[in-house]
Formats: sequence, structure tokens, C-alpha cells
Amino acid sequence: MYNGPLPVATPARPGVYDSSTARFIHKGQATGSASWRITSYGCNFPVKYCLIGGLKVFHAMRAGRILDTCSSSIPTTPTPSTCTINGGQDINVNFGNVDRNDIGTGPEGSLVQTKNLTISCQGNGVQNFSIRMQSTPASWNNNAIQSSNKNVGIATTFNGRAITNGTTMNMAVNGSSSANLTFTPVRGAGSDPSNIATGAFTASTTLIVTQQ
Repeated sequence: MYNGPLPVATPARPGVYDSSTARFIHKGQATGSASWRITSYGCNFPVKYCLIGGLKVFHAMRAGRILDTCSSSIPTTPTPSTCTINGGQDINVNFGNVDRNDIGTGPEGSLVQTKNLTISCQGNGVQNFSIRMQSTPASWNNNAIQSSNKNVGIATTFNGRAITNGTTMNMAVNGSSSANLTFTPVRGAGSDPSNIATGAFTASTTLIVTQQ
């Protein structure tokens, strides 16, 4: 923690250490304590510093005695957590070949695809996140994501809860946590599957993850 050679103090009077010659790490770099011995007027005596939240706090002396314990009202600066979402990878959903007669009107059936949203954090303690969905809803169903096929949307759930554009979910992460996402192609209620044009379709949505 001490950055530099051991200082040799020449205090103005015995028993008072002049710390101006010592170089220390900057605020926010470390938390802990450092101790060493210095020479003053031919005598060796211990001098100790406490680093609390990256701040140096000099131990006062009483009658030539150095206090042995570190104490301060300055709170320790917490170490920021580093978190990753799905290891930095996108969530890709491939429905394969879909029979339009199998496309229903809700987030269930044989076409459901399930994916995990995983958040992993380094550091101790629980981290809280809000997750907001940002997408273009289908014109015929606000609860579905519009696809490139005007008669096909994608219904989505988050841990069993239907979500759509603007929906916000909460997630607590202790080390690593996952949420269950489902994606299902859907058609409008009352629409006939024969009105769905054949061919490939695509859709996309964004999940905005914010650490609280």
C-alpha cells in the first residue's frame, strides 16, 4: 500500500511525525492499513496509517504512545461490481420451418422457443437490476412484437409473465442469476392462418438492463 521508500522523519519536536515526506496511493485505489518503522532522533518507533475508503488517516500519539487501532467515521467506498449479460452474446431465436396453421393467438403451443437471460456479477452482495423491453408492437396486438410479416407477431414472456414494449421487470442477482424467456409466433385474434403470407420472417427487440 505504501508507494515509496521508508521515510526518515525529522519532526519539529520529539514524538510528532511529519508525514509530508511520505507518498501514498491516491484516493479510491485501496482500503486497508500499512505499518512500518521510522527513525527519529536515533530512536526507532512504529508509525501506522489507516487507509479507510482510500483516505490516509494518521495515528495520533498520546504521551509518546501510538494508538493501536484504526477507527474512522468515513465509510468504506464499495468496490463497483462488474456485470455481464449473457456473456456479451445476443439472444438468437430460430423457429425453423413453421406451418402457418400452427400459429395461434397466444404465447403457448408447439412453436414456443425458450431462452435464458443470464446476468453474472463479480463482487459480493446482491445487485438489483431493472429490465425494460423496447420493441415495435404489432398494429393488431400491442402484446406482440411486429415481425417482417405483417400478419405475424412474436409473443414474449419473462419468467411466465407476458411482456411487451415498455414493460419493466426487476431482477436480483447474487453472483449469477437467470430469467426464463419464451418467444412464440402469433397471429391476430379472429384472423385466418390462410391470410399469413408464406416465406421467411424476422423480428427483433431490445432488453435495456439497468443496474439500480
